[in-house]
Amino acid sequence: MLRKRGNVWWIDIQHDGRRIRRSCGTTDRAKAQEYHDRFKAQLWEQSKLGQKSDMSLKAAAAAWWDAVGKHKRSKEDDLLKLRVLAPMIDGKTIQTISPDQLRDIRNEILRARGVTEATANRYMALLSAILRYANKQGWTDKIPSIPKASEGSGRIRWISQEDARRLLKELPTHLRRMAAFTLATGLRRHNVTHLRWRFVDLDRRVIYVDASEAKSKRALGIPLNAEALAVLHECRGDDPEWVFVYNGQPVTRTGTAAWYKACARAGLPDLHWHDLRHTWASWHVMSGTPLQVLKELGGWASLEMVLRYAHLAPEHLSPAARNIEGWSRKRS
Repeated sequence: MLRKRGNVWWIDIQHDGRRIRRSCGTTDRAKAQEYHDRFKAQLWEQSKLGQKSDMSLKAAAAAWWDAVGKHKRSKEDDLLKLRVLAPMIDGKTIQTISPDQLRDIRNEILRARGVTEATANRYMALLSAILRYANKQGWTDKIPSIPKASEGSGRIRWISQEDARRLLKELPTHLRRMAAFTLATGLRRHNVTHLRWRFVDLDRRVIYVDASEAKSKRALGIPLNAEALAVLHECRGDDPEWVFVYNGQPVTRTGTAAWYKACARAGLPDLHWHDLRHTWASWHVMSGTPLQVLKELGGWASLEMVLRYAHLAPEHLSPAARNIEGWSRKRS
């Protein structure tokens, strides 16, 4: 049967003992009915004749988004990736797409978007999730090998405090506040954009991150320094629920045109939002914060991730280096 959600028609049917709901992608009932009938016919061919669906990859992506994607913590990032991928997967089907076609998509992402190998792999991981979902639903009987680029040791970019001050001057108010708060606390983007006032304790100078919102899956208490408190006091009164808002709505995107234009004006091309967290960690290490303390401040689950910053402050190795000094001055 067809059901309406808002202005859009949805399929809602039972097939082989399971309920299937998916958007028809149209507000026109006649077109929705045509889509409904064609979809049911495909299901019958699959179950009775053993024929697999010739569903487009775009349709499979839409079905995955409705069933899985929009419920994830990373839904904003995934939605942006889907918009980038849309023209690249146009005309391709889940049953016929090949590893070579997927490799071409990966290379196009690297070339056209100018991203790192690690970021390109996140796009490919999203396509892999969509194809696995299609396989689980019985729409395709194969999952092609997903080519991935070599990531190396990962990107670690940080900026100086002078660079940071210059960047903050170029950013619009809502992004300036969020960037300054990130540089002061090291919070991940999701925890900044989703920060609510009920998790802020100004008297105790701390904010709380629920386990469900933390990447490490454990609750965090983040102490606030003077810079972080100044940002929060600036934001008070803007909204009763959300800390960071723009035009009365919570800010969900940071990698916007306004961000990249401000970075360019500040002389910081290709600066990513997550580089602010790298910067925060780098400043701490160079200021003498012990790595174990930094691990707790940053909410990392293991010390391994923190060790990426250890090279920035090698002074603690100096006593060990002096253990063998003086050998050249001894007489044999």
